[in-house]
Amino acid sequence: MSKSTLEIFEVIILISIDICALTGNCMIILAFIIGPKSLKTLTNYFVVNLAVADLMVAILPLPFWIAYHIDYNIINRNAVYFFITTDVLFGITSILSLTAISLERMFAVKFPTRHFKLSSALVFIVIAFTWFIGIVFSVTQFFISFQNIRWYIAFLLVFAYIFPLFIIVVSYCIIFYAIRMMRDNSNQDGKTKQELRVAKTISVIIGLFLICWSPFFILNTVHLFCKDVHCSMLPLWLINIAKILHYSNSMMNFFVYGYRSPDFRHVFRAFLKCRLSLMQGRERSLSESINLEQSSSFKRERNIENSEEVLVTLASDEI
Repeated sequence: MSKSTLEIFEVIILISIDICALTGNCMIILAFIIGPKSLKTLTNYFVVNLAVADLMVAILPLPFWIAYHIDYNIINRNAVYFFITTDVLFGITSILSLTAISLERMFAVKFPTRHFKLSSALVFIVIAFTWFIGIVFSVTQFFISFQNIRWYIAFLLVFAYIFPLFIIVVSYCIIFYAIRMMRDNSNQDGKTKQELRVAKTISVIIGLFLICWSPFFILNTVHLFCKDVHCSMLPLWLINIAKILHYSNSMMNFFVYGYRSPDFRHVFRAFLKCRLSLMQGRERSLSESINLEQSSSFKRERNIENSEEVLVTLASDEI
């Protein structure tokens, strides 16, 4: 079966997304497991849960969609059901993980003392709950008749997208309002900057999530509930763009944390340095690479601080 240039280009994009999602999410999970203790935060437990869900997208639904684009004749009916089930399961788990992250960040900023006393057991319960809800939502389709499928889609739209989105937006409004109030307290200036940095990082992830997922949900809603003949015959290129955006969200986690989180960035650089050492024939453990990366980062920060102190001293002498 011959393919047009556009179809070949779409397959190349999807394969690139799949490779980035596999590599990036594996690095996040490994960084959390073997990285320093500074990465073992409550927020990062949920980030790893998000990475696991995105990794599963790259392992199961995304390769299916790529195979469908290459030759849809190789896909049978049972495979389609499996694709839809896994697509819904991992998508909902990702959404609920983002919701859990926003609630955890809000609790940390609004009630820092209580947040400090939270146990990891509660975090594991919440993580298990996200997967349980994802499983329930994904298998419900098998008990829905074809005539009621539009109400199932509406159910997913409300409880797996709009409602979590509402919680996320409200949580971050509370976070930024609380941080603005804390800025007046000089004793909490350092903690405020740290919480603000984390909040901004998660906000970027959520913003990317909205950009990547909104077209998919909007198209599904229009297709099911718009009675106009043009709505039921959506152009194929528009559907493909929505799916590409949807799957591209699975690789965003790595780039956001590689750019914004210093702790993750140190470990990612250590991965690369360890790999380069092996390629050059030198033996160096990953832990040594992480320690060297953190040490060099600490030295850079100390040099900046010393430079600032010298400038302040010179300015004082001139006065």
